[in-house]
Amino acid sequence: MGYKGDSLGTWVTVTKKPTHDVAVDITDDVGERMTGLARRNAPVDSGDLRESLDKIPVHRVRIGGFPGFASGVHTFLDYAPSVEHGSGLWGPRHAKYLIKPRDPNGVLSWLDKATGERRFAKYIWHPGQPPQKYVARAVAQCEAEFPAIGRKRLASYKRIVEAEWRAL
Repeated sequence: MGYKGDSLGTWVTVTKKPTHDVAVDITDDVGERMTGLARRNAPVDSGDLRESLDKIPVHRVRIGGFPGFASGVHTFLDYAPSVEHGSGLWGPRHAKYLIKPRDPNGVLSWLDKATGERRFAKYIWHPGQPPQKYVARAVAQCEAEFPAIGRKRLASYKRIVEAEWRAL
């Protein structure tokens, strides 16, 4: 099951074709910005999480009976929700979790990041990790920047419409 990050929801009600076009473009601009910010904010260990983040294509939505468009950021990595929301002591159960080897007679092995030494254990109680909130921070920043993103796109459409009217 993939992880679908937060999205800003519906921005512009669709009424006419020019409104439709600008609504799609603004939504696309916000989705692109959100994806870029989430990638920038994502923690990097192997880089797989950052690399997996993609923009949700603009799609139609209905909220409260009104039509509109939505976009955002998503990934199909199973561990992404644990990175975003935290795990173990910081997760929904607020408890450490047991890690055992797959082979009942085996041992766990890892490199200690602090010392560089190889460590071995029959099992460990892992405390988990605190939430990184890389998507939540991207959403909050896009919400703050939304008026500027909209104004920029609307100014572009204003020039196009004025040129079309002058050509008539």
